[in-house]
Amino acid sequence: MVLLKKLNAHANKKLFILVLFIIFASALSLRLYKLYEYDLWFDELISNGFSASNIQNAALYTKINSPIVNLFKKISNDPHPSCYYTLVYIYSILFGEGKSLRILSVVFSLLSLGLFYKFARLFFDRQISIYALLIMTFSPFHIWHAQEARGFTMACFFVLGMVYMYIQALKTNKLSLWIYFVIFSIFSMYCSCYAGILLLCLWALFFLEKNRYCVKKIVLSYAFIMIGSLPLIFIVIKHMLFIKHSFWLSFPTIKSVLSTFAVFNLGYSAFLSEHLACLSLSFALFVYGFYGCYQNNRNNAIALLLLIFLPIGIVYFISKIFAPIYIERHFIILTPFYYLFIARGIGGIRNRILKTMVGTIIGLLLLSTLMNYYQNIMLTIHEVPDYVRIVEDGDDLYQGIHHKKKYASVLNRLQDKFNDNDIIIIAQIHTVVLSEHYTKWYYKNMKTYFLLYPKALYDFSIKQLENFTGIQSIREKADDEQALYYIYRQNGVVYLRKGSPITEQTERVWFVYTYWCLNTYWNLNIPMEDNVSMIKKNVLNGLTRTLTDFGDGVYVELYEKSVT
Repeated sequence: MVLLKKLNAHANKKLFILVLFIIFASALSLRLYKLYEYDLWFDELISNGFSASNIQNAALYTKINSPIVNLFKKISNDPHPSCYYTLVYIYSILFGEGKSLRILSVVFSLLSLGLFYKFARLFFDRQISIYALLIMTFSPFHIWHAQEARGFTMACFFVLGMVYMYIQALKTNKLSLWIYFVIFSIFSMYCSCYAGILLLCLWALFFLEKNRYCVKKIVLSYAFIMIGSLPLIFIVIKHMLFIKHSFWLSFPTIKSVLSTFAVFNLGYSAFLSEHLACLSLSFALFVYGFYGCYQNNRNNAIALLLLIFLPIGIVYFISKIFAPIYIERHFIILTPFYYLFIARGIGGIRNRILKTMVGTIIGLLLLSTLMNYYQNIMLTIHEVPDYVRIVEDGDDLYQGIHHKKKYASVLNRLQDKFNDNDIIIIAQIHTVVLSEHYTKWYYKNMKTYFLLYPKALYDFSIKQLENFTGIQSIREKADDEQALYYIYRQNGVVYLRKGSPITEQTERVWFVYTYWCLNTYWNLNIPMEDNVSMIKKNVLNGLTRTLTDFGDGVYVELYEKSVT
């Protein structure tokens, strides 16, 4: 009998290892599939700007020879946490830049899954932990960001590690775990702007009576975290003041919160009917999961609930009162706690048939959304009823999230057709970043000019332009709001001039502009940005357009003085 039990235990262990292997193999396959299919979009190009070669090239116009100094100077001007950009710099030295940076996100996504399973086992049995792992493995939200060269999966890993180490340290009060907690917390602070809010939520767990014996180590740990995070204070204050006065985000509403949980469930590629069905089902499972968890361990249930809703509530409050900082994708660090309640809700269903039906419905919803994702299908704001729209006058259903695109060939053709007496003009800051990456105009001496009418650019665009060019106080220098100005680089120096760069020697003018909300699969009559339309009207109206090239929202137009 004892031997039979041992054999059964051994067989169960082998089966469990096989199940985990299949889950992680599936996770890896889903995250690698079509990883390089689409070109880098604006945010990814910002990440790529921190690669070793780009930092080295920055010395051409900063006149600072030290790559490290250039790196940290660039980091200080970017509102996103610095840990990911530092890793991009190191990674690019060893493995290159561009689309290969997406591998970093894949790696941290897989590491997050491994850590998530261990975290789930702190609260639930093996079966429920496997359910939770499956939800996160097949989550379209996680897969989307695992295939982007951005730091969201990295933030998820370190924040999850921070919470895991904190709970383990509270249980055992071991010095080594408190040290790990401090390390993970400091990395989290440099990975996510929301990590500090989550740290405040963890502090609340100290007030539970059973945890008060750890008071010394908790206070010391938080003191070391504050010391390690001090350099962030100046950067955060600088950018919060800027966001307060000008930022592209709108103020959140209750619809923003509902959208956040819809994205947690199915990401950005589900149809409206799927979102509504999944929201209803997940809400029921979440409530049932919380109830079951509360019945077993009241403190655990409340702690997990706080880790989900308190950060969302604080960010929502700050966005309403001070400045809009509510961005759905930054809440990816909270999804593991949310998925635990969903998994507990599924695991708590006693009727096997009902449990199978619920599991099947969730699986089909995830599968359907993933099929949409890999086909690059995504709802737009123009395809949903008004009551669903978060931003009434915007072009994005999910703020800052767009269709994945293929436009490199359009810009590569520009490079092939460019002549010595041609110039390129640009009127949007994101088009500068995009065209510089794909045409390498600065390093190939392609004469490129950024044209602006000061009154036509938002303060946020002006700020980005200042960060990119190094010219400060552009509004003060370009003091005639109605006039045309242009910015260009020559011999490593950046100049701001009044007037037009088009001279008698200019034979042809290439005009590059973008609509991020446009996609090759659909087209809408969306008005141009003010700066673009004014340049078309006032600068290019005397020239003849001889070529128009388009690809996934990127327009390249060729204008000539005379056509023979």
